[in-house]
This record gives sequence, C-alpha cells and structure tokens, in this order.
Amino acid sequence: MRIDRRDLCSTHEEADILITEHAISLSLLGKSVRVVCDDTDVFVLLVHFYNSKCKGRNAAPMIMSSHLKERAVVDIRATAEAHSDIADDLLAIHGLSGADTVASLHGIGKATVIKVSKAGRFSLSKVGDVTADTKSVEAQATNFICAAYGKITQSCSSMTECRVKIWHSKTGKSGASSVKLCSLPPTSDAFIENVHR
Repeated sequence: MRIDRRDLCSTHEEADILITEHAISLSLLGKSVRVVCDDTDVFVLLVHFYNSKCKGRNAAPMIMSSHLKERAVVDIRATAEAHSDIADDLLAIHGLSGADTVASLHGIGKATVIKVSKAGRFSLSKVGDVTADTKSVEAQATNFICAAYGKITQSCSSMTECRVKIWHSKTGKSGASSVKLCSLPPTSDAFIENVHR
C-alpha cells in the first residue's frame, strides 16, 4: 500500500537530508523519533532543524543512536536546547570545518570550531545565505577559521596571511627549515573554494 505524503516530498536526493526531513516531520506530528545513524552530518542537520522548526512548538522527543551498542544515545531536543546559542550557525560551522563535500582543515576539528563559536565573537549569518554578497560571506568565513587556528592568527584578514603566520611560528622556534605543508592552513584561493561549496 502506498501512502501519498506530499508533506515529505523532496527534490533533494541526499539521504542525510531525507532522513532529517522525515524525522523532523514526525516529531512535529507528535511522534517520538529514534534515528539510528552514525553520521555526523545527520546529527548536525537534526540539531539545527530541531532548533529552528521545533523550538516553541509541541514537538515530540527525538533521539539519535548508533547501530553499535557501545556508542552513546543522543537526545536531539536536549542538545538543541543546550546549544541554542550556536544552532542557527551550526550548518555553517559544520560545513566550514569539513563535511561530505568540503575538505577538512588540518588541526581544526569539530571541538575547536564549537569552542570558537561558543566564544560568541563571530557571526556566520551570511554563510549559506543565498542573498548575501560573496565578499561578505568569504570575510565571515575567513575571520572565523583564522580565529580557530589560535591567538596568533585570529586577527588575520586572509587565509594566506594566516598560513604565513603559522609557518613562521612553526619554523621560528625550532629553527626548522621545512614544515609539512599539510599542517598549514589552506591558501586563500583554496579556502574560498571550500566556502563556496
């Protein structure tokens, strides 16, 4: 038997998006949801959309668990409430630090970008906004990731400047003549391509 569910209709073919859309729709209908998945992308999408679509509404509880028994079970509602201060920027934070279609940055993990976000000095409101001009999107993303690389680079105005400062800090102390290039931030040109993705 086939049920016509136009409310779950989507033109997006990515499974992560479909899982999230279905889970949020069920929660809004008052049905408790358990998403069995190990994917970080799904987790980020669930927290972001639970915060934006279910906040203030009588949404049912939602948990995310792994198919592996030793992994933790995450309460999506509690996570969205605990991180409501960064939930609106969560998709940008996740995308800039590496996701399915964006390369990750050496030495910059999810914990680092969450810490920078929680500090509250950076807005990523334009990242992902299709109406924002490209230069302001690039500037927000650059400022955020430069800060993620630490105090020495938080005032940099470009990723290339950030890269040079990190290189100087690594070679200046030890007198080393070379540094593994993979340990440096990307150049501005390479980073901007990630921002566009």
